[in-house]
Amino acid sequence: MKQKRAEVVHIQTVEDQLEFKAMKSRIKELESVLAQSVLENRMLETTIEVADQSLGIDIKKNFGRKL
Repeated sequence: MKQKRAEVVHIQTVEDQLEFKAMKSRIKELESVLAQSVLENRMLETTIEVADQSLGIDIKKNFGRKL
């Protein structure tokens, strides 16, 4: 019994191909920016946690409080 191969063929114009490449590039760029943002956020959260432990106060809770 022969198996049928299911293939999908996409017909694209040159403009469509260029747009697709540009979109893939933009997605990679946005993923990179998001990853950088996540790392920066983790770094800031860790810095606040270390400061909390060092100072013995909850900085987040006391943010903006007048001393």
